[in-house]
Amino acid sequence: MCTKYFITIVLLVCAAECVMDDYRFVSEIDGYLKLHRIPVQWKDARMKCHLEGGVLASPTDANILNAMKEILTKDEEQEGPEKIYTGIHATYANGYYTTVTDYQLYNRTGSCYKFHTEGKTWPNAYKTCMAEGAYLAIINSKTESEVLKAVFSEYSHDNIPGDFHKDAASIGFTKWDEYSTGYGDWFTIHGDSLAEAGFSTFNAGEPNNIDSPELCGSVWRTGLLNDHKCGRILAFICEKPYSQTTLPEY
Repeated sequence: MCTKYFITIVLLVCAAECVMDDYRFVSEIDGYLKLHRIPVQWKDARMKCHLEGGVLASPTDANILNAMKEILTKDEEQEGPEKIYTGIHATYANGYYTTVTDYQLYNRTGSCYKFHTEGKTWPNAYKTCMAEGAYLAIINSKTESEVLKAVFSEYSHDNIPGDFHKDAASIGFTKWDEYSTGYGDWFTIHGDSLAEAGFSTFNAGEPNNIDSPELCGSVWRTGLLNDHKCGRILAFICEKPYSQTTLPEY
């Protein structure tokens, strides 16, 4: 049985709560790290981090990598482990690696977004976002439409694995009545009409209900809205509101 030490990390950019008395603040990443010296399997390491309100650290840039290296050698009284678990994994799609966080803050909207490249039906996409403490993204303004367009632009067809349509991604709106035809019959997952939410512009020719019934919502690469069949496999975008908590450095 392969066991390793592991590190957890909480980044302030997307942390709703960051009361971590035994985590070490690292100014270079504006986040908190903790080395666990109890050897466990990867799935247990991920669960341990989750129960503490964190996630398994992933060396997604040079600053985080250096911080992880430093924390391994920080404690002079104990020899650091040779190997540790990180949050990088391919448990959802064999051979396609992702991290357990991947949320990125966009200051223009004050929200964090994560683009999931592994295709899922709209209901399963909804559940995945909820499991991450987020929700299927909701476009509340023209600005947010442009932001999601920018998020989408980071993923070309080649960067999205699987055999499914790659020019649309599921987001958080649906149609409650399959027999209605008006734009105003679409509602966000929070219960607002698209007009109330602040953005209701569909892509040209949409909604067209071409694969009847198309009761679930998505966004085109243009940043404009689209309707699709709820059982259709698509990539999807999750959203977390940014909530910054000021914590002491120690």
